[in-house]
Amino acid sequence: MTDSSHSNNRAKPVHEIKLSHIRASIWRNGGKGKDCWYRVSIASRYRDDQQQWKDSTSFLRDDLPLVIKAAEMAYAWIWSTMIRDAERDGIEGQINA
Repeated sequence: MTDSSHSNNRAKPVHEIKLSHIRASIWRNGGKGKDCWYRVSIASRYRDDQQQWKDSTSFLRDDLPLVIKAAEMAYAWIWSTMIRDAERDGIEGQINA
């Protein structure tokens, strides 16, 4: 489990998907066009005994349908973003699968 507090100088995800207490954060890496790639982190948010927000990367059984849905939504967002960017940059057909 890691502390989820963000300092002002830390990179922020390009997109977040929130389903109840499950959050998928999408991070863009690399250059432009076909040279960029995305990573996704999925976490469960909770408050500790001091009422501080924390993230956990382990999930209860009943969290799993939300984890699956968040992963599917992240996958769809990444593909639609890559297609939109490829069309904008005129590099259709060069998207890495």
